[in-house]
Amino acid sequence: GYMYKKCGSSRSYKRKYVTLCSDSLMTYYPSFQAYVDNVYGKSIDLAHVTVKIPGQKPNFQNSEVSTVMSDVKGDKSIETQRKKGNSIKVKQREYESENFLNVMQIVSLNNNRWQFQLSSEKELIEWVFAIQEQIKSSLASCDNSSIARLTRIRYSVPGNLTCADCGEKNPDWASINLGIVICIECSGIHRNLGSHISKVRSLSLDTWADKHVQIMEAIGNEIANSVWEEELEKRSKPMPNSTRKEKEKFIHAKYVLKTFLNHDHRRSTFRNDLIKAIKYSDMKTVISVLIHHSNEISRKFPFEDKELSSLLLEKENLKISQMLVWYKTLTVEAEQEDDVILHEAGDESILL
Repeated sequence: GYMYKKCGSSRSYKRKYVTLCSDSLMTYYPSFQAYVDNVYGKSIDLAHVTVKIPGQKPNFQNSEVSTVMSDVKGDKSIETQRKKGNSIKVKQREYESENFLNVMQIVSLNNNRWQFQLSSEKELIEWVFAIQEQIKSSLASCDNSSIARLTRIRYSVPGNLTCADCGEKNPDWASINLGIVICIECSGIHRNLGSHISKVRSLSLDTWADKHVQIMEAIGNEIANSVWEEELEKRSKPMPNSTRKEKEKFIHAKYVLKTFLNHDHRRSTFRNDLIKAIKYSDMKTVISVLIHHSNEISRKFPFEDKELSSLLLEKENLKISQMLVWYKTLTVEAEQEDDVILHEAGDESILL
């Protein structure tokens, strides 16, 4: 059906034709004809979002929404409602005064927000309920598989039985952009580097996006260290019982100063090397090329190098497209935006 989507930072709303599919994708199109032609669709993966009405707690029941919204439509003033202690109604009335009537917000794990306005309270309730049901269904279906995949990352990916930086056994943390698992002490050091250098997640406490799991499955400590420590003398690497200061010095040298990289930059052949590495799943070469040349590749992406761009946007290579976005930030001091839309194809948007 139709909704009005808030566009960018402006306060204007544009009419969209919106679909909700059983695969937990909510897709919006600029028109019904675009939906029929299956073009210009942008999708929201409901497995990684929550839905809420401004001024309401996000986990509401259908009946509660109806009751609150019908009450808010009454003629009582905000002051009268405050006296009754009904803060929910007060906040809803305040939002209505700012043209938030019949509005819902969808918020992702990365705090991306989509705001839609419906034509009536009835439509709002129906859409929110349907979206919540899809979220529940998606979470129920992926929970078991996600746990199994994270378990494999711990125990089956080469090198992951010990911390990538100090060798501590049974590491329980990860750096998703570096593709490594690390111990709790090293994870704290990684956080201090800034998320433009290392994006730290817990293997047991955090919620994981599918593409992040794919990156962890594809790299692992053995492959990552074959790049980041290629020129390392073994005696200079800290041990589990090394002091925190020693670990900090090593990790800073490894990932910020890039002291232990092989600095043969493949300047004349890196593009062809990357294409070949992607085709043959040579992740060591992929990482090495991205560390040194991600900015050059990005400048030509996606229009100036169509062959490489087409390869990166194939479904099985989207994890490498995500890595390209992340590795650009390894060469700058300021943290950049994590997520950019790289590609739209039919009813699918690739959010990276």
